[in-house]
Amino acid sequence: MAWGRKHPIPTACAAVGLGCLVAGFFRSGALEEARDAYAAVAREEQSVATELRLADQLSGKRDDQQDALRRLEIRLIRAGRPDENLWYFHRLEKETGAKLLDLRQSPLPFVKGGRKTLYVEVPFTVVVQGGAKPVLDFLARLEKGPQCIRFNTVTITQAGDSPAQWNAALSFDLLGLP
Repeated sequence: MAWGRKHPIPTACAAVGLGCLVAGFFRSGALEEARDAYAAVAREEQSVATELRLADQLSGKRDDQQDALRRLEIRLIRAGRPDENLWYFHRLEKETGAKLLDLRQSPLPFVKGGRKTLYVEVPFTVVVQGGAKPVLDFLARLEKGPQCIRFNTVTITQAGDSPAQWNAALSFDLLGLP
């Protein structure tokens, strides 16, 4: 202590230097925290910039998806309107020359707990009779038609004694709305 009173300037400089060292030691943790906070803000800024870039693309994709959905819904049938659904088959009969012997829209299968989907499979049973070309033309036009179709069974047999006449029994589902 006596030395500090004899030499006050070096003592004060040593005390200030020691204080700076202690403050620097404790502040070095704050520097790491500041770097981490800056890195987190930079990552979030990068994420927001990416999201903004993707959001610009989403509006175009949304329009494309809405157009595709509109085109699909045009092709759907309405399960609750069997009279409107059957006109298509009568038109095919007229255009292909095959004769409809039986045409039925079956009731929708019961689903326990109710339907969880927007679209349903509407079952149909059709029996057509005619020559090879009209029957196969009927099948081809039905398959390539505007509706979304899934054939369950297709049975083609000879009609009576005539090898030129065929019967085609069809069981299929069309995609539709309830």
